[in-house]
Amino acid sequence: TSMQEAVVRGPGDLFWTVPQVTPRRPSPALDADPHRLHGELHSAVINVDDMDGAVRFFADAGGLVSLFDGTLKGEPFERMMGLPKGASLRIAFLSSTDQAPARLELMQFFDVPTAPLRHRSVGLTRLSFACPASDQPSTRARLVDAGAARDQNDRLRGPAGIVIELVET
Repeated sequence: TSMQEAVVRGPGDLFWTVPQVTPRRPSPALDADPHRLHGELHSAVINVDDMDGAVRFFADAGGLVSLFDGTLKGEPFERMMGLPKGASLRIAFLSSTDQAPARLELMQFFDVPTAPLRHRSVGLTRLSFACPASDQPSTRARLVDAGAARDQNDRLRGPAGIVIELVET
């Protein structure tokens, strides 16, 4: 499998990533409707403080597989992302074993000044994973052993405080 991406920076510094994967990754939506122009969600991105821990959490305990884990740095990267000189980004792509339909992207920035947090959470707050009902107790136990915390509603919280939901398949 090979992948090429074009990244476009739009109004308000919003980044759009346009991927091209060969061969095409599995897509239940495209397979069900040949006239459809696009597939499902391509990527869910989480910015983490501990990349090694997050990769272990989602791969070892969560059952995802690593597709890529590497560092982006240098002047072209700094310019494209609007980052200061010397900044870098470690990024890991994780996916289910069948790679359908989306991947999880974990990012950790280095040598980038921190910004004050907003007064409310924005962006991705929950990830839902398909899991057979019979596997849910053991999967929850693995996630807790890997560091997931239970909140007041007995939901699991993983890296970066993301809520992890296991949906019966």
